[in-house]
Amino acid sequence: MPPKKDFAVPGNPGGLSSLYLSRPESSDEKWVVYALTDRGPNGETRRSGDRVERPFFEPEFSPRIYRFVVDRRAGVVESGVAVPFRRADGRPLSGLPNRAGVRQENPVDRFGKQISFDAEGLDPECMVRDDNGDFWLGEEYGPSLVKVARDGRVEKGGNPR
Repeated sequence: MPPKKDFAVPGNPGGLSSLYLSRPESSDEKWVVYALTDRGPNGETRRSGDRVERPFFEPEFSPRIYRFVVDRRAGVVESGVAVPFRRADGRPLSGLPNRAGVRQENPVDRFGKQISFDAEGLDPECMVRDDNGDFWLGEEYGPSLVKVARDGRVEKGGNPR
């Protein structure tokens, strides 16, 4: 394989949590890889009195899945499709904590101003793709399993407790 070349990831994912090689879409020459973002750009926790705060630098960030094509012979990675997660009604889904007490973190913006919790917020950590092309995510806030359709719509979620 030729040397790696730089490539840009559209948007600012803040970090990636998981990679998934789609064998049905891949060949020896080209690999199709899906990458899962984390909950979005955030900083280290900090204490404010008896509260633990986590700054979210882009509170409106919607976790998403990127699709990359790795051309092994050319040493090129094509980044293209980014699918942000959406609620059932089509509105973007955030990566903000979904309830008070999650990891004892209180979400704040970059200036320390309190941000509301998001009842449907996700902190995705791992994924697999099923035979229908939908994704199943391990999610850290619940912890829970979440089904995400190919178009980014969150279809199912639940805490296995």
